[in-house]
Amino acid sequence: MLADDMKKNPRPACAAMIGVSAIVGVILVLGAASAGYTGLIKPVSPRSELVIKAPAEKVWEVLADLPSWSRWSPNFAEISGELVAGEKLQTRMRAGGNVLEFEPVVLRAEPGAELRWRGEFIVPGLVDGEHYFLLERTTQGHTRLIQGEDFTGALVLYAGGALDIAADMGAFNEALAAEVERRR
Repeated sequence: MLADDMKKNPRPACAAMIGVSAIVGVILVLGAASAGYTGLIKPVSPRSELVIKAPAEKVWEVLADLPSWSRWSPNFAEISGELVAGEKLQTRMRAGGNVLEFEPVVLRAEPGAELRWRGEFIVPGLVDGEHYFLLERTTQGHTRLIQGEDFTGALVLYAGGALDIAADMGAFNEALAAEVERRR
């Protein structure tokens, strides 16, 4: 039947094949460009630091108490999961009046020293974020909290100020310090 139709009028079938080929071609070109281009795009790396007047172990107790984050954190509506490398966390973050859900994978959870996870926006390579909390002991017995994120991927170049979350990190750090103080 199709062969008979093509003999009579081959243009619709050719147009459909050209359309499908064009779509596949665009997908392949964008995929290849993104794969090669992401290595060329400079990462966006916001960060925030704060000295908390408590030992790193006390700061870690609050940081590792994920269920409590929704009570004191201005950024996290909810976070749950196991702080074990390779495990997924379930997070709901407040951002600009919206709640964003994502499931980052824990990369490292070293009590009193570091919590690190990696998340992706929609698919790997568009916008990937490696988020970290570093706890450094000071000579005064306090803790320097360094929170940051390294954003990489094909859309980082176009994300503009959406990835400038240093102020949000600062607000989280202040809230964490207040919660550590409250629990003392």
